[in-house]
Amino acid sequence: MLILRGPILRNWPKKFVILSGRRAFASKLDEFADRVKIVRSDCNKIVHVKLNRPEKLNALDIRMFEALAEAATYLRKDETVRAIILSGEGKGFCSGLDVKSILEAKNKFGITMPSLKNIHRLLERRELLGENNENTIGNLAQSVGYLWRSCPVPVIAALHGVVYGGGMQIALGADMRFASHESRLSIMEAKWGESDSVSGTVRRISHSSI
Repeated sequence: MLILRGPILRNWPKKFVILSGRRAFASKLDEFADRVKIVRSDCNKIVHVKLNRPEKLNALDIRMFEALAEAATYLRKDETVRAIILSGEGKGFCSGLDVKSILEAKNKFGITMPSLKNIHRLLERRELLGENNENTIGNLAQSVGYLWRSCPVPVIAALHGVVYGGGMQIALGADMRFASHESRLSIMEAKWGESDSVSGTVRRISHSSI
């Protein structure tokens, strides 16, 4: 990982345009614009995927998981894309799992109540397309890391501020990571001698030459 001494995101190319609707991305992605912002460069070949929940430091709720999985699934099939940049809006890249929102769900009356519904959605087994286009069994929680590994173009994570838990898994799903000097990276499971519960750490280390 490269640590940059100075602002990292202010100097990204200015010539980016936001594309929406059917012109560039499947209409389903528009449903998640409040969680993930998709931006293309003028040349239409560099795509900037921004986690877009800055008021919560881009914490991962169900909609964020679904938005990232949808974006990765679409972009890996887009043959016009030559590079993907992952970053976070606001003061941090991603503060990890939004535990409160995951443990709550609205009932049929629209009232928010304690529920395990979101846990089941996160952990439901599904077939994912992993590295080398090989099918592997995973779940929605793992897909936010694994799916970026299946993209046939370079995926670059631009990190700043907090990069905790699930945010680290997203970063580890990228091919390269650039971190600003004020970045704070953490996987709390390490304190208890455990590996992460999402996707990328063990697999990423196992593929490393270190």
